[in-house]
Amino acid sequence: MDSQASVADEYAAIMLAQVPAGEALFDAGDLRLLAANKLFCRFLEIHHAPSGDATTVIGYPLAEWLPAAYPVGATALIAIFRTVAETGRPYQTEEYAAPALNGSQMYWNWSLHPVRNEDGHIVQLIFHGSDVTAHLLARQQAKQAQTSLTNERARFRAILDQLPEGILLVEATDGSISYANTSAATILGIALQELVGVSFHQHARTHAAHDVYNRQALPWDFAIINALLGKTASSQETVVVKPDGNTLIMLSSSAPLYNEEHSITGAVIVFQDITAQKMIERQKNAFLSLASHELRTPITAIMGFAEILQMLAAQEKGLNALGQRAIAQIVTQSDHLTRLIEEMFDLTRLESAQLSLDCTWHDLHATLKKAIESQEITARGHSIRLAAKSLAATSSVMGYFDEQRVIQIVNNLLSNAIKYSSNGSEIEVGLQRTPERPDEALIWVQDHGIGIPPNEMHLIFQRFHRASNLDKSMSGLGLGLYLVKELVTRHKGRVWVESREGEGSTFYILLPLKRKT
Repeated sequence: MDSQASVADEYAAIMLAQVPAGEALFDAGDLRLLAANKLFCRFLEIHHAPSGDATTVIGYPLAEWLPAAYPVGATALIAIFRTVAETGRPYQTEEYAAPALNGSQMYWNWSLHPVRNEDGHIVQLIFHGSDVTAHLLARQQAKQAQTSLTNERARFRAILDQLPEGILLVEATDGSISYANTSAATILGIALQELVGVSFHQHARTHAAHDVYNRQALPWDFAIINALLGKTASSQETVVVKPDGNTLIMLSSSAPLYNEEHSITGAVIVFQDITAQKMIERQKNAFLSLASHELRTPITAIMGFAEILQMLAAQEKGLNALGQRAIAQIVTQSDHLTRLIEEMFDLTRLESAQLSLDCTWHDLHATLKKAIESQEITARGHSIRLAAKSLAATSSVMGYFDEQRVIQIVNNLLSNAIKYSSNGSEIEVGLQRTPERPDEALIWVQDHGIGIPPNEMHLIFQRFHRASNLDKSMSGLGLGLYLVKELVTRHKGRVWVESREGEGSTFYILLPLKRKT
């Protein structure tokens, strides 16, 4: 029997040593520490045993060694032990703050349970304790992070709520609007509480919408649909038909939202009301169109009469040199004014989407020669040279483009080169087609004029922009390069410039030759 008890005690000791918590056995009478596993000994060594060896207190009552090791809380702890021994009610506490001897703070979950003998008398107390410091600190850090995230979200939401642009967040699962700011509700003409939580389809208008030019336009909800399909749009004009029937023009940008698995979870759209700007733009274009039309008739008459005088002067030689120069100036200035009027017309056509290309197959080499010939009269004092790299003088470069518009592009660049470079300088018009890129042709116009200031390079193709280093006496609307860029872009091409102020500029055009489907 004793051997069985010994074996049982041995197994109990082994099990006690393997438990992943601090375990200890106290006598219920004098609170003597009877046994403890390694984790409990470690607990004592960290918190209560200055000697560094917890095994030295085994066999001694709690009252003899705890006050010396833990003077602040010893009395209260001993009282808890006595209460459990006397009442038999277990005691349990969580996240008990236990200062370590090295000055750090640790936290334990521990409990004290009575052990009764066969007669029901309490003879021993079992202490069970677990170090929860890491868990508690992790939870506190998570809570701090959550609080910080919540505050940041609230701050971000407050910013979005104050923006003058409308913002909508739409969920991909059901198309419901999960967020809308005040500006969105105002622009759409829908109360904020009627927007959030409702599918955006419910606010879409089924009838056709039109812009300020009475052209059929893209409804605003189509931008969201495209975003939910994975498409991103930037500065896209869309139309809103408000519940009261009024139509607004919006400048919208939309994009899909992805999760970590790169699945679309929703879409965001940012928009602003540009109706007033578009109305002003329409009125301005109407004025420019009318002014251009009214100016064109007298200019045509002036040019016609000037050319007649030139012919008569050449045949009869009745004008002296001064008179002939005067007539030549009338022709030159009338031609310049005609170009300005054409630029105004083209601007209004572009902005009202009425400018179209008349593309057919042409020889680009021959087209550049025509452009150069048309500039030779105004290019007095300048030498315009055609440089066809890797091409013979009679070689053809066939392409599908609008010949008149390509001539206009080159003429605009040549006109600037002539205007902004000194007399006697050479202007080069280049053409190159390589075997590596047989479907494209590179055109360039190079001058040795005043160049472009480095800080204005990114502005040079904007409409109405004129470089700061220009002589103010030089006329111009600042539309020539803007039209060049627009016409090249409509040919699906690309235009850029390289320039050094005081040394000259080279404008490059990469023009597709094949028909774009």
